[in-house]
Amino acid sequence: MMNFRKITISIFALLSIAKIAAQQSFYPFTYEDKDGLTDDKGNEIVAPIYDYWSESENEKLFIFKPKYDSNGKATLCFDVTKKQGKEYKTFYQDEVTIQKVQHHFVEELNGKKYLLNSETEETIPFKEDVYTVNDLNDDYIIAKYFPKETKAPKITLEQAPFMKVKGKIPPPPSPKKVVGTSIEDREENYVIYSSTSALKPVLKTEANNYFLLNKEIAVNKPDGNGNVEVQIIGRNLDDFDFVLFENQGAYQLYDKNFKLIKKFTSKPSSEYEVNEDALKKCEIFSTSKIEKRRGAYPTMASDREIEKPKFTIERDNDIYYLVSKNNGENKKILSSPYKLEYSREGRLRIEDQKADKTTSFKFNETTFQLYIPQKYLQVLNVKLLN
Repeated sequence: MMNFRKITISIFALLSIAKIAAQQSFYPFTYEDKDGLTDDKGNEIVAPIYDYWSESENEKLFIFKPKYDSNGKATLCFDVTKKQGKEYKTFYQDEVTIQKVQHHFVEELNGKKYLLNSETEETIPFKEDVYTVNDLNDDYIIAKYFPKETKAPKITLEQAPFMKVKGKIPPPPSPKKVVGTSIEDREENYVIYSSTSALKPVLKTEANNYFLLNKEIAVNKPDGNGNVEVQIIGRNLDDFDFVLFENQGAYQLYDKNFKLIKKFTSKPSSEYEVNEDALKKCEIFSTSKIEKRRGAYPTMASDREIEKPKFTIERDNDIYYLVSKNNGENKKILSSPYKLEYSREGRLRIEDQKADKTTSFKFNETTFQLYIPQKYLQVLNVKLLN
């Protein structure tokens, strides 16, 4: 009987420990403009050495990135369920949707590239050497890729006759100048995949830009009494009716299933907008009026009352205070000689104006627990007030 009780107590103890562990949370913080990660006890999990951080849609991953010009410094991906991090050359947050499930575009340190489902850890490899990938809609994704290098044929230079000028061998002739293209005018290789785990290529082409075009929605005309019927439009703005590729004035117009409608020429378009002449030709070849711009429709204003802030910042001489406004009482929570700013998301910002450095972190608005390692608060002379 005693043994049974001991076993029962041990099981409950293990369950309690597991429950506490499951409740443990992790919080990104910024110390002097560099990002790191702490747990809810203030233990440093990731040192603040990164320039950017983001969180995956399923709140399972924190992705810490260096600057783009950081000489190959790795990206760190921290899995909150495994409580561990892994370094990658590239790791993008919720980059594309495969069969309506978010996937990350990953490049490991060894150069291996694939799409990752962070929930199931399933990977989908690429056949092409892809370097960027984006959703087009629920059915297709688009990627840029490096084409396979083809060996150029060997060129045998004709030997010039051996000549001597006053006992000296003349220098070789100057090489011919090669006229190249600028980076801005260089075409890129695009591949369209079906949005399935097979990643079947649907179309490959070279272009400088591509544009997603929509048919123009007919404007309601007034009736005989001059009244206009209001129509609510439920268009999916992530979808499209046509795709237009442009390569230095050479255009290819496809329908939404990537069937070629027409190839034509016009003036080159800017990176962000199709020029007017090319757009008119698209309307002729597609036999459809096309919207001039793609964008979201206005949303209705909310009548919800704006919540008053629970905290304010007060300054007394050269000291800043975080002040709680809960239950109508003013209570000073902490102080610092550096400028403080509070946001409604329970985030505190500390600015060292002389050094032009910023620190920021979340805190619990009920318990006032600060989610940043204590050693950084000591440097900033942040004091908790009882």
